[in-house]
Parts: sequence; C-alpha cells; structure tokens
Amino acid sequence: MPEMPGVTSALYHAPVGGRLTGIFGAARNAVRKLQELDRDRRADLIISHDPTLAAAIRRAFPATPLLGTFHSPAVDENRLGNWKYATSLQRRLTYPATWLALWLVEWRALRAVSRAHTLSEFTWRLLSSRYPRACRRVPWHRIPGSFDAERYAPPADRIEARRALGIAPGGTVLFTVRRLVPRNGVNRIISCAATLKDRAPDLRFLIGGTGPLQAELQRQIEAAGVSSLVQLLGHIPEDRLPLHYQAADVFLLPTRDLECFGLPVIEAMACGCPSLVMPEGGPAEICRDHPLWVADANTDEAFTQLVRRHLSARGQQQKRATGIAEEAARLYSNDAIRPQVVQLAEECAAGGG
Repeated sequence: MPEMPGVTSALYHAPVGGRLTGIFGAARNAVRKLQELDRDRRADLIISHDPTLAAAIRRAFPATPLLGTFHSPAVDENRLGNWKYATSLQRRLTYPATWLALWLVEWRALRAVSRAHTLSEFTWRLLSSRYPRACRRVPWHRIPGSFDAERYAPPADRIEARRALGIAPGGTVLFTVRRLVPRNGVNRIISCAATLKDRAPDLRFLIGGTGPLQAELQRQIEAAGVSSLVQLLGHIPEDRLPLHYQAADVFLLPTRDLECFGLPVIEAMACGCPSLVMPEGGPAEICRDHPLWVADANTDEAFTQLVRRHLSARGQQQKRATGIAEEAARLYSNDAIRPQVVQLAEECAAGGG
C-alpha cells in the first residue's frame, strides 16, 4: 500500500516458539494491539494482510467491517514449499497435515472478512477455485501494487547508469532480480544464454538476488560456458535497485510457479524498461497490452523463444517501450493507486459487508 498522510504504523511483538505456536501467538498479539488502539479511537474499518489473523480479528471485533488482503493462496505456497520443491523428506511427509491446516485457516479467513482484496485477477481465480463457496459470498476488489515514482523513473542517460554500476556501455543488457529458489525459474536464463551465445555474443544477462540456489546456478553458468554472458550480482541494496532497471534494455521474469502480481515488472516499466514474462500469473495481466512481452507457454523453450523474438524485433520493441514509463505512472504509481485505496476503505467502512 502506498504511504499516505495521516497513516501511522503500530507494531506488535513477534512470538517466540515453533511454527504452530508462532501463528497462534501472532494472532493473539495482533488482536491485543488492535484492542489497545480501539480503546483510544474506535475503528471504522480493520484491514488484514494475513489470513492467519483474520478469524481471530473477527472474533474480537464481530461488528467492525474487516477488509482482507490476500496476496497469494496459502495452500499453493505450501504446495510449492512442502511438496513440489521440498528440500527434505520431513516436509513431504508432513505436507498433507500442513495442507489441511492452511486450507482451514484460509477458508476461515474468507468467511471472516467483510470484503476481499487481491493485487491481481489471477490470485482471486486461484482462491475461487480452492474455496468456491466462501469466495462466492464475499465481495471482491482488485487494486494492484504500486511503486514510488520519485525513485523509479526513466534514466536521463542509460549509458551513464551503466557506468555508475561498472557495466560496459555497449551491448544489450538483460536484467532480473529474484530470490534464487526453484519456483522463480532463474536457471531458464542460463539455458537461454547457452542457446543464444553464438548468435548474439553482445548479450549480457545480469541476475540480482540471493538464495539457496546461488552456488548451484554459478556451477550451471560455468558448465554451460556462459560465464562471459551471465553474471550473478548477489544482493542488490534497495537504494541501488532503480539504477539497475535504468541500466538494462530488458527486464526478465522467467517464473515457473505462482507469481501472483509481479512488483518488479511495474518497477522496470517505470524506468522505461520492457519486461519479458511468462503467460501465467499477475505479470501477464500487467503486460496484457504488450503481447510481444509474454511467452507463448510456461516452458524453458518458450522463454528462450520470447527473448529471441524480442531481440529480433528490437527496433520495433524500443519504439513501443518509449511510452511504458508514462503507462506505469498512470496505472501503478503511488499517486495513481492511493485514491483507489482510500475509496475502497471508505466504501468498506460505510457499507461493511
């Protein structure tokens, strides 16, 4: 949510203990903090960003309108972390129990809220397929994520942005910033570089971020013989992130699973940088007016073909990309999103469910 005048933050203590006790402890502490705030000034509306808290908040405040923001279905996050990409046998063995527990938590949250909000249509479609009866009863609103237009803006000079980062001024720079985990598909960039290295030797693929796959990805880069094309940048400080978007010709988002919005896509667009994304999830919604930015399928081959297609039509793509910073500001800047947030809050407070 964009920063707004008159909005202050109130923190509650994070509990110490195991995962299950931590969930119940967080709910208890959050409710106590809300009750403390409510004594000073009665709440017209409560907004919850965590489904594990929604049912507890509803019990404590049965008459107060409750707006629930659902960022990503908990059962799908659990399926990826504890089943598809599980790192231990224990996670797989406990998966049925964790699935059931999270399904019940999310189902109760959807039944507790007066209205539901997501950042994308994709997220609501997933929730509706998992909890059809609960979702049919609750009004739904979509308001996308936003960015700070003072930080994310087109570069005055892309070459100067590269020099500031120590990047050679020539060639084509393709950039991504991701947590280095399997679901984010960063290894697709390495396969793409290996396929294109002989046809387009001026390409440079820059990968920002850290994660458990960092060492394995470096081994893949060396084994594929693309060390001169692909570089792992490691952690990028928040204050340096806009400069990386500004230095790039293209932003890459090769996600394999469950990209429910795609904040980096709008940040890149704000910096005048087109994004190449997969066809499933929130990023495809952001890029729906730019079909040449979206892969034909969620496969390694389709991702490589998408990059090749973009490079072969680079001149045409650049002409189309000149207005995307204005498009991003119009649709996703804090100034654009703030009135929508205020309007939704006012409607929920006035109308409840």
